[in-house]
Amino acid sequence: MVTPPGAKGGGEPVAGAPRRPGRLRPWAARGRRLRGGLLRLALSRPAACACGLLLLLPSVAVAVGDYPWESWITDGLGLAGLATGVALIVTALGGRRPDWIEPA
Repeated sequence: MVTPPGAKGGGEPVAGAPRRPGRLRPWAARGRRLRGGLLRLALSRPAACACGLLLLLPSVAVAVGDYPWESWITDGLGLAGLATGVALIVTALGGRRPDWIEPA
């Protein structure tokens, strides 16, 4: 539902009106694909373990070593990589768990 050009709103869609089916949002589709890929990675034990180690090892090297090129940016990226790597390894070792456990 679109308001007439001379009316208040200037031809913009009215709030609460249904979306036109021809209007695409390419950024939303990319976001859904990225989320799906991350979920497939986390639910695959070998892939999660491999990617976790791939993120964990350089992050530990940056955290432990004292390099002349280090800055606050590399420290932050190293911590983010370390946390993500540990989370993927824990997910790979623990496996899938049920979403809901019935109380006894």
